[in-house]
Amino acid sequence: MPDLSPHDFLGLQWMIDALEKSDRPVAIVVLGSATDVALIVRREPELLRKKCASIYLNAGAANPNPAKPEMLEYNVRVNPAAYAAIFHEPPCPLNWFSCWNMCEDWKSSEWGTFYWAPHKKVFEASNRRFLPIFGTCFLVRRTHGISGCSRRRRRKTSGTRFWKGDVPCGERRVFCAGRIDRLPIRKDRSS
Repeated sequence: MPDLSPHDFLGLQWMIDALEKSDRPVAIVVLGSATDVALIVRREPELLRKKCASIYLNAGAANPNPAKPEMLEYNVRVNPAAYAAIFHEPPCPLNWFSCWNMCEDWKSSEWGTFYWAPHKKVFEASNRRFLPIFGTCFLVRRTHGISGCSRRRRRKTSGTRFWKGDVPCGERRVFCAGRIDRLPIRKDRSS
């Protein structure tokens, strides 16, 4: 793994604390880089055996892209060693959801979690607990003319092209790692 600063271990410590304090097994969901989870797999395998219900990993591709055979899916490119480490003897069950059937081809398919979804349908079908997340992303775009939530892609957009009333127009790129909204989530937010 690449050289890490003390700041890079904050996620690891947060996971250790959460697992130690939990009175029941915890599901770990990885949506992005796998660095923190790879660190806990390596440093705390016994804790994971005792307290981890499962790791849900949404990254990678089921098949290479013939046009770009050396290309890795973005989350894997961030830290390939971390991604590989999670697959090497995981101490708890591992559920892998590949982002792509064919690496970064931007097509919905049987073996990938990538979909094109009309904004209206995403809003209508979303679990109400997740709507504030979508709303914040879209509000940022509408208010500041920024493309999506990403600060790296501050491309100016026309609010009238994107919005129709209170619902965004067009389609959205969506990655769906199974039914994450069905994971057991504690109702009280006090702990």
